[in-house]
Amino acid sequence: MSSGLTMSTDKDESESGSKFFLCESTSIFSKLSVGVTFVSLIFQIVSVACPYWIIAEVRGKQAIHGGLWVECSLANIFTTREQWVCLSFSAAHHLEKLPRFLKAVQAMAILVLICLVTCTFLLALYAILPKLQGRKMALFSALGCVVFAALFGLIGGSVFAADYPTPQDLLGLHHWTFGFAFAFQWLVVALCLIVVVLIVVDMRSSLLIKSLRFF
Repeated sequence: MSSGLTMSTDKDESESGSKFFLCESTSIFSKLSVGVTFVSLIFQIVSVACPYWIIAEVRGKQAIHGGLWVECSLANIFTTREQWVCLSFSAAHHLEKLPRFLKAVQAMAILVLICLVTCTFLLALYAILPKLQGRKMALFSALGCVVFAALFGLIGGSVFAADYPTPQDLLGLHHWTFGFAFAFQWLVVALCLIVVVLIVVDMRSSLLIKSLRFF
């Protein structure tokens, strides 16, 4: 009788030990990766939405600012009363007449946004639910999403910096500079690389913990 109870107790302990081995507690690196990814998602939303990728000045006064979808210009620059007129690129031009580089940057920015939304969701599942079945697959998928987000952001930012402003814009009296929304795009790329490092460190620390428990 006592031997049966001992055997059942040992079995329960072994099962609980195996469950603990398979479902590890969430590390600080995974929590940080969720936070950094969420912050990068916020910056990407602001970057995509704000028309401040490029800024033009006339006689030291801001006269034009534009983003991926809208361009705004100061209607009465030589008066004290400021009145801005904003036109979307789809309204100001036919879609087929939009510069190819701008279409490419728009596509890259949207792809970054999609990748970051997916990555944030997967990392949240991985961090909040440590006993979730298949959580390692979620972590690998999140790693792929954030790598592609950094790649798309790098391509989009590089293309925009190389091709904008256009030669027609440079013929005017405008002095062109890049705005904060363009800087946010590069900040998102940097944050994505930080997330990649955090995920890799989390993977290595998990493997180390497993190997220590094995011995």
